[in-house]
Amino acid sequence: MRRFAGLGALALVAGAMMSQMGCSSAGEGGDDESTGVAQVAISQVPFDGSVGCIAVTATGTHAKTQSVDVAPGQSTVIDMHGLPVGTVSFVGNAYQGPCAAVTPASAPTWISDAVLASVNNVQPVMVGLQ
Repeated sequence: MRRFAGLGALALVAGAMMSQMGCSSAGEGGDDESTGVAQVAISQVPFDGSVGCIAVTATGTHAKTQSVDVAPGQSTVIDMHGLPVGTVSFVGNAYQGPCAAVTPASAPTWISDAVLASVNNVQPVMVGLQ
């Protein structure tokens, strides 16, 4: 897919840590001991209106995608639960419209490089997506 210039202001940072939850819901991708949590911080959405939705996909033994609507200049944090413990690949996609309008045929305006992180229960891991 094509990467667009000028979206350098969109910076994603994920801190992966073991989930502290006492139970897990069906469909979350594993039991308590084998799922983790990632906090993905968006430092600043570009002011030009090219990004209205950000979808972050974490892939390990299973894949989980979390999407959030964003506004120009906004910063936010996405909490991703039910992630696999072990080596996880994080990829961010940005879309021009709101997340409700994003379909499988929608073309992202920005795609991060894949970054591998080790999600574990020992210490948080920081991941930067560019």
